[in-house]
Amino acid sequence: MQSVHKLILIVGIVAGCKKAPDPAPIPPPVEVNPVEVTLQVAAVSPPSSYTGRATDVLVMGSGFGQGARVQVGSAAATTVLFRDANELKVTLPALPAGTHDVRVINADGREAVLRSGFVVEESIDLARCGYVVVYFDVDRSDLTSAAQQLLEDLRDCFAATSAPITIEGHADERGTTDYNLALGQRRALAVQQLLLSLGVPMGRLSVTSWGEEQPAKRGYGERVWAENRRVELTLAQ
Repeated sequence: MQSVHKLILIVGIVAGCKKAPDPAPIPPPVEVNPVEVTLQVAAVSPPSSYTGRATDVLVMGSGFGQGARVQVGSAAATTVLFRDANELKVTLPALPAGTHDVRVINADGREAVLRSGFVVEESIDLARCGYVVVYFDVDRSDLTSAAQQLLEDLRDCFAATSAPITIEGHADERGTTDYNLALGQRRALAVQQLLLSLGVPMGRLSVTSWGEEQPAKRGYGERVWAENRRVELTLAQ
């Protein structure tokens, strides 16, 4: 009887040690076809420049490759720096006035064009706004209509450069030193405010007052004093 029990136990152990099933086979990798990115030119920043000068711009879009070339109108860019597939940093040569197509040609021959993507305007003579003087009425800091018109007529000149502008306020000799310093400051600030309204950035403008300390003309009488009630604007070279 004991032998029978041992035999049953051995059979049970053998039955419990049955070989585990083989693991399921690993499926083959799924082949994914790469998606081809469309080459396109979306924008140029800044979108314009002036004749007679080279210009650095960013050409933005998609699908750009290493070794890409850029052509604006009939002129090739002098340098092209590949930043990534969406942006190229480009230096353009001096271009003729007009509206130009912007073309990107990848090294593999693919190309894309942005029609009328870059505008070149005739250069503005910065001497027009290199040194400007506006005059004020007696004991006043508000701009006369003539002074306001003069500055508004120079809007395009101020916009054609990023050079800093110094604004210096002056007064005639009548009044105390402190009063004239404050008057010169108010006059300079009035000019600054108008330039801001014309789109000149605050960061380009610096304001100071000389009061009566730097007269444009020395002497006595209204003719002399009228030339000293002024604000001088100087464009940095």
